[in-house]
Amino acid sequence: MGKWTRRGFITAGVIGSSALVIGVAIRPGHRVAELTGSVADEGETLVNAWVKIDTQNRITAIVPHSEMGQGAQTALTQMLADELDACWEDVSFIEAPAEDGFANYALGKGFILGDTEVPAVLMGSVDGLFLQLTKAFHLQITGGSSSIRATGVYGMRVAGAAAREMLLAEAALTWQVPVDALQTKEGKIIHKATGKQAAFAEFVVQAGRKAPPAQPRLKAVTEFSIMGQSKPRHDIPAKVDGSAAFGIDVVVDGMKYAAITAAPVFGGSIIRLDTVKAESIPGVLKVVDLGNAVAVVAEGYW
Repeated sequence: MGKWTRRGFITAGVIGSSALVIGVAIRPGHRVAELTGSVADEGETLVNAWVKIDTQNRITAIVPHSEMGQGAQTALTQMLADELDACWEDVSFIEAPAEDGFANYALGKGFILGDTEVPAVLMGSVDGLFLQLTKAFHLQITGGSSSIRATGVYGMRVAGAAAREMLLAEAALTWQVPVDALQTKEGKIIHKATGKQAAFAEFVVQAGRKAPPAQPRLKAVTEFSIMGQSKPRHDIPAKVDGSAAFGIDVVVDGMKYAAITAAPVFGGSIIRLDTVKAESIPGVLKVVDLGNAVAVVAEGYW
Protein backbone atom coordinates (compact mmCIF):
# COMPACT_ATOMS: atom_id res chain seq x y z
CA MET A 1 0.00 0.00 0.00
CA GLY A 2 1.31 3.47 -0.90
CA LYS A 3 2.28 6.07 1.66
CA TRP A 4 -0.57 8.23 2.94
CA THR A 5 -0.37 11.88 2.03
CA ARG A 6 -1.74 14.60 4.29
CA ARG A 7 -4.47 15.39 1.74
CA GLY A 8 -5.36 11.73 1.36
CA PHE A 9 -5.66 11.32 5.11
CA ILE A 10 -7.88 14.37 5.50
CA THR A 11 -9.99 13.33 2.51
CA ALA A 12 -10.51 9.85 3.89
CA GLY A 13 -11.59 11.35 7.19
CA VAL A 14 -14.01 13.74 5.58
CA ILE A 15 -15.54 11.12 3.31
CA GLY A 16 -15.62 8.53 6.06
CA SER A 17 -17.39 10.82 8.49
CA SER A 18 -19.77 12.00 5.77
CA ALA A 19 -20.76 8.40 5.03
CA LEU A 20 -22.18 8.18 8.53
CA VAL A 21 -24.53 11.09 8.04
CA ILE A 22 -26.03 10.45 4.61
CA GLY A 23 -29.74 11.16 4.87
CA VAL A 24 -29.22 13.49 7.84
CA ALA A 25 -29.64 17.26 7.76
CA ILE A 26 -25.94 17.95 7.19
CA ARG A 27 -26.55 18.11 3.44
CA PRO A 28 -27.11 21.67 2.19
CA GLY A 29 -30.38 20.66 0.54
CA HIS A 30 -32.71 23.41 -0.64
CA ARG A 31 -31.49 26.67 0.97
CA VAL A 32 -33.20 29.22 -1.27
CA ALA A 33 -36.00 30.01 1.20
CA GLU A 34 -33.56 31.05 3.94
CA LEU A 35 -31.36 33.12 1.60
CA THR A 36 -33.84 34.85 -0.71
CA GLY A 37 -34.70 37.74 1.60
CA SER A 38 -31.05 38.81 1.79
CA VAL A 39 -30.34 39.11 -1.93
CA ALA A 40 -33.48 38.89 -4.10
CA ASP A 41 -35.77 41.82 -4.84
CA GLU A 42 -39.26 41.71 -6.32
CA GLY A 43 -39.24 39.99 -9.69
CA GLU A 44 -36.02 38.11 -8.94
CA THR A 45 -35.72 34.38 -8.25
CA LEU A 46 -32.80 32.87 -6.39
CA VAL A 47 -31.94 29.63 -8.15
CA ASN A 48 -29.23 28.63 -5.69
CA ALA A 49 -26.97 30.45 -3.23
CA TRP A 50 -24.84 32.07 -5.93
CA VAL A 51 -27.17 33.03 -8.78
CA LYS A 52 -30.49 34.79 -9.29
CA ILE A 53 -32.51 35.53 -12.43
CA ASP A 54 -35.20 38.18 -12.88
CA THR A 55 -38.28 38.36 -15.07
CA GLN A 56 -36.32 40.20 -17.78
CA ASN A 57 -33.80 37.35 -17.95
CA ARG A 58 -31.12 39.39 -16.25
CA ILE A 59 -28.72 37.14 -14.39
CA THR A 60 -26.85 38.14 -11.24
CA ALA A 61 -23.94 36.23 -9.76
CA ILE A 62 -23.64 36.49 -5.98
CA VAL A 63 -19.91 36.58 -5.30
CA PRO A 64 -18.51 35.75 -1.82
CA HIS A 65 -15.25 37.68 -2.36
CA SER A 66 -14.22 41.30 -2.09
CA GLU A 67 -12.85 43.12 -5.11
CA MET A 68 -9.29 44.11 -4.28
CA GLY A 69 -8.26 45.39 -7.69
CA GLN A 70 -7.38 42.06 -9.28
CA GLY A 71 -10.67 41.60 -11.15
CA ALA A 72 -11.72 38.50 -9.22
CA GLN A 73 -15.40 39.42 -9.04
CA THR A 74 -15.67 39.72 -12.81
CA ALA A 75 -13.66 36.54 -13.37
CA LEU A 76 -15.82 34.58 -10.91
CA THR A 77 -18.93 35.89 -12.66
CA GLN A 78 -17.51 34.72 -15.99
CA MET A 79 -17.04 31.22 -14.56
CA LEU A 80 -20.63 31.03 -13.36
CA ALA A 81 -22.06 32.58 -16.53
CA ASP A 82 -20.18 30.21 -18.82
CA GLU A 83 -21.41 27.09 -17.04
CA LEU A 84 -24.94 28.51 -17.06
CA ASP A 85 -24.74 29.32 -20.80
CA ALA A 86 -25.82 32.88 -20.06
CA CYS A 87 -25.66 35.83 -22.42
CA TRP A 88 -22.74 37.83 -21.03
CA GLU A 89 -24.43 41.17 -21.79
CA ASP A 90 -27.27 40.19 -19.42
CA VAL A 91 -24.98 39.21 -16.54
CA SER A 92 -23.91 41.28 -13.55
CA PHE A 93 -22.78 40.53 -10.01
CA ILE A 94 -23.28 41.63 -6.43
CA GLU A 95 -21.12 40.90 -3.42
CA ALA A 96 -22.60 38.29 -1.11
CA PRO A 97 -23.95 39.72 2.16
CA ALA A 98 -21.90 39.09 5.29
CA GLU A 99 -24.28 36.43 6.61
CA ASP A 100 -23.56 32.86 7.61
CA GLY A 101 -25.94 31.54 4.97
CA PHE A 102 -23.41 32.74 2.40
CA ALA A 103 -20.39 31.26 4.17
CA ASN A 104 -17.93 30.23 1.48
CA TYR A 105 -17.76 26.46 1.81
CA ALA A 106 -16.31 26.15 -1.70
CA LEU A 107 -13.18 27.90 -0.43
CA GLY A 108 -12.64 25.41 2.37
CA LYS A 109 -13.50 22.51 0.12
CA GLY A 110 -11.04 23.69 -2.54
CA PHE A 111 -8.17 24.14 -0.09
CA ILE A 112 -8.64 20.83 1.73
CA LEU A 113 -9.90 18.45 -0.94
CA GLY A 114 -8.66 20.10 -4.12
CA ASP A 115 -9.10 17.76 -7.08
CA THR A 116 -9.80 14.71 -4.92
CA GLU A 117 -12.65 12.72 -6.46
CA VAL A 118 -15.63 12.35 -4.16
CA PRO A 119 -18.26 9.68 -4.97
CA ALA A 120 -21.50 11.23 -6.18
CA VAL A 121 -23.47 9.62 -3.37
CA LEU A 122 -21.31 11.43 -0.80
CA MET A 123 -21.02 14.83 -2.48
CA GLY A 124 -24.05 16.34 -0.78
CA SER A 125 -22.82 15.26 2.64
CA VAL A 126 -19.31 16.55 1.95
CA ASP A 127 -20.71 19.91 0.85
CA GLY A 128 -22.91 20.01 3.95
CA LEU A 129 -19.96 19.27 6.21
CA PHE A 130 -17.92 22.10 4.72
CA LEU A 131 -20.91 24.44 4.87
CA GLN A 132 -21.36 23.79 8.58
CA LEU A 133 -17.65 24.27 9.24
CA THR A 134 -17.42 27.53 7.31
CA LYS A 135 -20.61 28.83 8.95
CA ALA A 136 -19.07 28.11 12.35
CA PHE A 137 -16.05 30.23 11.37
CA HIS A 138 -18.20 32.89 9.61
CA LEU A 139 -15.91 32.31 6.64
CA GLN A 140 -15.93 34.94 3.92
CA ILE A 141 -12.36 35.94 3.16
CA THR A 142 -10.42 37.21 0.17
CA GLY A 143 -6.73 36.36 -0.07
CA GLY A 144 -4.17 33.69 -0.74
CA SER A 145 -4.86 33.70 -4.49
CA SER A 146 -7.86 31.51 -3.67
CA SER A 147 -10.77 33.21 -5.45
CA ILE A 148 -10.44 31.54 -8.85
CA ARG A 149 -8.81 28.22 -7.96
CA ALA A 150 -11.10 27.49 -5.00
CA THR A 151 -14.35 29.47 -5.09
CA GLY A 152 -14.36 29.70 -8.88
CA VAL A 153 -13.73 26.03 -9.56
CA TYR A 154 -15.67 24.46 -6.67
CA GLY A 155 -18.30 27.15 -6.16
CA MET A 156 -19.19 29.40 -9.08
CA ARG A 157 -18.75 26.86 -11.86
CA VAL A 158 -20.76 24.28 -9.95
CA ALA A 159 -23.48 26.85 -9.16
CA GLY A 160 -23.78 27.86 -12.81
CA ALA A 161 -23.87 24.27 -14.04
CA ALA A 162 -26.40 23.28 -11.38
CA ALA A 163 -28.69 26.18 -12.30
CA ARG A 164 -28.47 25.21 -15.95
CA GLU A 165 -29.48 21.61 -15.19
CA MET A 166 -32.37 22.81 -13.02
CA LEU A 167 -33.67 25.07 -15.80
CA LEU A 168 -33.34 22.31 -18.38
CA ALA A 169 -35.23 19.87 -16.16
CA GLU A 170 -38.07 22.36 -15.68
CA ALA A 171 -38.25 23.15 -19.41
CA ALA A 172 -38.37 19.44 -20.24
CA LEU A 173 -41.22 19.01 -17.78
CA THR A 174 -43.11 22.01 -19.13
CA TRP A 175 -42.68 21.07 -22.78
CA GLN A 176 -43.06 17.33 -22.14
CA VAL A 177 -39.85 16.39 -23.92
CA PRO A 178 -36.70 14.53 -22.80
CA VAL A 179 -33.98 16.69 -21.24
CA ASP A 180 -31.46 15.51 -23.84
CA ALA A 181 -33.73 16.96 -26.55
CA LEU A 182 -32.92 20.42 -25.24
CA GLN A 183 -29.88 22.68 -25.27
CA THR A 184 -28.97 26.03 -23.74
CA LYS A 185 -27.43 29.02 -25.45
CA GLU A 186 -27.01 32.67 -24.41
CA GLY A 187 -29.72 32.64 -21.75
CA LYS A 188 -32.24 30.57 -23.70
CA ILE A 189 -33.43 26.98 -23.75
CA ILE A 190 -33.86 25.52 -27.22
CA HIS A 191 -35.67 22.40 -28.40
CA LYS A 192 -33.18 21.02 -30.89
CA ALA A 193 -35.68 19.22 -33.15
CA THR A 194 -38.15 22.08 -33.62
CA GLY A 195 -36.09 25.19 -32.82
CA LYS A 196 -38.63 26.21 -30.18
CA GLN A 197 -36.96 28.41 -27.59
CA ALA A 198 -37.63 30.36 -24.42
CA ALA A 199 -35.67 32.50 -22.02
CA PHE A 200 -34.41 31.09 -18.72
CA ALA A 201 -36.81 33.48 -16.97
CA GLU A 202 -39.82 31.44 -18.13
CA PHE A 203 -38.73 28.46 -16.03
CA VAL A 204 -36.78 30.01 -13.18
CA VAL A 205 -39.57 30.27 -10.60
CA GLN A 206 -40.37 26.57 -10.69
CA ALA A 207 -36.71 25.60 -11.05
CA GLY A 208 -35.80 27.64 -7.97
CA ARG A 209 -38.17 25.56 -5.83
CA LYS A 210 -36.01 22.47 -6.18
CA ALA A 211 -32.73 21.55 -4.51
CA PRO A 212 -29.76 22.02 -6.83
CA PRO A 213 -27.77 18.95 -7.92
CA ALA A 214 -24.58 18.54 -5.89
CA GLN A 215 -22.49 17.25 -8.77
CA PRO A 216 -23.62 18.74 -12.11
CA ARG A 217 -21.64 18.15 -15.27
CA LEU A 218 -19.01 20.84 -15.83
CA LYS A 219 -17.88 21.96 -19.28
CA ALA A 220 -14.67 20.78 -20.89
CA VAL A 221 -12.19 23.51 -21.78
CA THR A 222 -13.11 23.16 -25.44
CA GLU A 223 -16.69 24.17 -24.58
CA PHE A 224 -15.77 27.47 -22.89
CA SER A 225 -17.24 30.58 -24.49
CA ILE A 226 -16.86 33.15 -21.68
CA MET A 227 -14.14 31.73 -19.46
CA GLY A 228 -10.69 32.59 -20.71
CA GLN A 229 -11.98 35.58 -22.64
CA SER A 230 -10.95 39.17 -21.93
CA LYS A 231 -14.14 40.83 -20.73
CA PRO A 232 -14.55 44.41 -19.46
CA ARG A 233 -14.54 44.41 -15.68
CA HIS A 234 -17.95 45.20 -14.23
CA ASP A 235 -16.54 47.15 -11.27
CA ILE A 236 -14.55 49.73 -13.26
CA PRO A 237 -17.26 52.14 -14.55
CA ALA A 238 -18.65 52.86 -11.07
CA LYS A 239 -15.16 53.49 -9.72
CA VAL A 240 -14.45 55.91 -12.55
CA ASP A 241 -17.71 57.90 -12.41
CA GLY A 242 -17.82 58.03 -8.60
CA SER A 243 -21.01 56.01 -8.12
CA ALA A 244 -19.26 53.07 -6.42
CA ALA A 245 -20.15 52.77 -2.73
CA PHE A 246 -17.20 52.14 -0.44
CA GLY A 247 -17.29 51.51 3.29
CA ILE A 248 -16.81 55.19 4.03
CA ASP A 249 -19.90 55.98 1.91
CA VAL A 250 -22.33 53.86 3.94
CA VAL A 251 -24.99 55.79 5.88
CA VAL A 252 -27.60 54.29 8.22
CA ASP A 253 -30.28 55.95 10.33
CA GLY A 254 -28.89 57.61 13.45
CA MET A 255 -25.31 57.03 12.38
CA LYS A 256 -22.48 58.91 14.11
CA TYR A 257 -18.86 59.27 13.05
CA ALA A 258 -15.65 58.87 14.98
CA ALA A 259 -12.07 59.89 14.24
CA ILE A 260 -9.25 58.55 16.36
CA THR A 261 -5.68 59.60 17.13
CA ALA A 262 -3.41 57.14 18.89
CA ALA A 263 -0.38 57.94 21.03
CA PRO A 264 2.51 58.71 18.65
CA VAL A 265 4.80 56.20 20.39
CA PHE A 266 3.92 52.53 20.92
CA GLY A 267 3.08 51.95 24.57
CA GLY A 268 2.36 55.64 25.18
CA SER A 269 -0.66 56.81 27.13
CA ILE A 270 -2.65 60.00 27.73
CA ILE A 271 -1.42 62.12 30.65
CA ARG A 272 -3.98 64.93 30.40
CA LEU A 273 -6.99 65.56 28.17
CA ASP A 274 -8.96 68.81 27.97
CA THR A 275 -12.19 68.19 26.03
CA VAL A 276 -13.95 71.52 26.64
CA LYS A 277 -13.01 73.38 23.44
CA ALA A 278 -13.46 70.39 21.17
CA GLU A 279 -16.85 69.51 22.61
CA SER A 280 -18.03 73.09 22.11
CA ILE A 281 -17.64 72.80 18.34
CA PRO A 282 -21.04 72.41 16.62
CA GLY A 283 -21.59 68.78 15.62
CA VAL A 284 -19.10 67.31 18.08
CA LEU A 285 -20.89 65.00 20.51
CA LYS A 286 -18.14 63.66 22.75
CA VAL A 287 -14.39 63.32 23.10
CA VAL A 288 -13.48 59.88 24.44
CA ASP A 289 -10.34 59.02 26.42
CA LEU A 290 -9.27 55.52 25.37
CA GLY A 291 -6.15 55.46 27.50
CA ASN A 292 -3.68 55.24 24.65
CA ALA A 293 -5.79 57.16 22.10
CA VAL A 294 -8.39 59.91 21.76
CA ALA A 295 -11.59 59.53 19.76
CA VAL A 296 -13.86 62.35 18.67
CA VAL A 297 -17.47 61.34 18.06
CA ALA A 298 -19.49 63.71 15.90
CA GLU A 299 -22.44 64.11 13.55
CA GLY A 300 -20.12 64.04 10.52
CA TYR A 301 -16.47 63.81 9.54
CA TRP A 302 -16.05 67.55 8.94
